[in-house]
Amino acid sequence: MEQSFSSSVESQASLSGLLAVLDAIGALIFAKDCHGHYTYANQRFLEAVGLASPDIRGKSAEDLFDEDTARKVDETDRKVLETGQTIEHREFRISKSGGAQRCFLTVKTPAYDQKGRVVGMTGVAIDITDSERTETQLRESRQMLDAAISAFDGHLYMKGPDRRYLFVSPQVAALFRRPPSEILGRTDAELLQEQDALRFRELDDKVYATGQRHAGEEVFPDAQGRLHHYWSIKLMKHMGDKGDCLIGFSSDITELKEAEVALARSEARFRSLFEGSTEALIVFDAEQVLDCNAAALKLLGLPGREAARGLKLKGLSPPLQPSGAASEALMGEHLEVVKQTGCHRFEWILRRAEGGAELPTEITLSAIELDLEPAILATIRDLTERRAYEEKIHKLAFYDALTHLPNRRLFSTACHRRLRRANGVDNTVRSFTWTSTTSNR
Repeated sequence: MEQSFSSSVESQASLSGLLAVLDAIGALIFAKDCHGHYTYANQRFLEAVGLASPDIRGKSAEDLFDEDTARKVDETDRKVLETGQTIEHREFRISKSGGAQRCFLTVKTPAYDQKGRVVGMTGVAIDITDSERTETQLRESRQMLDAAISAFDGHLYMKGPDRRYLFVSPQVAALFRRPPSEILGRTDAELLQEQDALRFRELDDKVYATGQRHAGEEVFPDAQGRLHHYWSIKLMKHMGDKGDCLIGFSSDITELKEAEVALARSEARFRSLFEGSTEALIVFDAEQVLDCNAAALKLLGLPGREAARGLKLKGLSPPLQPSGAASEALMGEHLEVVKQTGCHRFEWILRRAEGGAELPTEITLSAIELDLEPAILATIRDLTERRAYEEKIHKLAFYDALTHLPNRRLFSTACHRRLRRANGVDNTVRSFTWTSTTSNR
């Protein structure tokens, strides 16, 4: 009897030690009978469900959890008890005592009697709420990253130290005309024709050799064999156990290159027309001369373009115009008209730098854009010869060609004007018009 008592004490001590160990374990440990009622729960489980009393015997899931949680717990319990299967799954639990939803990785195992009948079950649940939250955040971040990469109008890729692809964006896969699975783990030499692989290798070599960021232009043919131009930026990045990896960003600049070529051709044509024009052309902003052609240099008596650039507008004109208006103020008025209408034509007196002779001219101002800044193109026509012709015609019409004395037409016109003035009809000086010039003595 003493031996039996001693054995009982030892068993009790062993059980107490086991329960103490189970209470110290970080996992939630519990047992249920065949009806789904709890027969045991360790201290961590009691804390998780908000029970102050350690007596959990006879309680059901409905006593511990909210209605939805209890229903799901009972479903898995029945499956274990009815089928004898061990179930491992994620459970989201909300305690009836309140608090936030927690996520558990739960393993439920059937318990058998000596005859092999299922008489209950045991369970172990590990709180994975934080890791689940982190996993969800990582998954959402990856989804957002994938969406951003797919929407990014460029080509992203990563190569390992052995130059084998570790990652390619959908744009790179489309460029290589292969699925990503056929690109990863392979090199450019294995994927592309030798000439195309060498084009990529040139910039890669600089990055692998120096470990520094490099940028440059690369070309690659499309499915039709047309070469596309790409601006590539490549740099080295240490990626943990993968070592130093090359990360590349390439943007298709084919349209930009074509636009640059077209612009260069347009500028060349403009420069050819600008230089070859027989009319004087001057480009200036609101302050000074920016450029001019050879005809303008000749007209203004300037030794070269450097002498013209930077000249102020007032430096090309006498102080006063024939109307008596100051040249600087009057030119300001003309410039305002150009700003409003885009084009303006008027007569103007210019002064040659060489000798200071004054030239009658006709100027057409056109608003243009130069290097994205507003500017004005002045087309200047020398009126010296035309004025000489007009003067000659005037003399032929009103003066005798032999004696150079006023003829009868001029006398008649002058008398007619004076009569009108005397009668108060005409108080202005009229301009002469004529249709034929027959000298009358």
